[in-house]
Amino acid sequence: METIRFNIIQMGADICRITSNDIRQEYRKLADGACISDMETLLATMKDIKCEVMEKYGNDVVFQYVGNEKVDVMYVIRDKEAGNVIAKFNSYEEAQKELIKYENEDKVDGNYTPDFYEIVKEV
Repeated sequence: METIRFNIIQMGADICRITSNDIRQEYRKLADGACISDMETLLATMKDIKCEVMEKYGNDVVFQYVGNEKVDVMYVIRDKEAGNVIAKFNSYEEAQKELIKYENEDKVDGNYTPDFYEIVKEV
């Protein structure tokens, strides 16, 4: 009996996905799916993969957790003057998109101040 390894990769604060370490396509297809956002779905997916590998191929399955260092880093939008936190994001790109929305809303409302917001990295 062979042991097939799968990774549980942390993609964000509450998001992960499962990938296969094996180069064979039949195992890669099993783990080729969307991001998983809750524990119940993660456990059900792990169970489905394990059952299919054991039933179809007669092999054992091991899951290993692979963290993502970016999970601990947050990007914060805050006002520059007082430093009040307005929102937090897992990536700089998400924060930048939201900052543009805030500035556009301020322009529509007539209270836009250039460089009122800033994005800072929070660890």
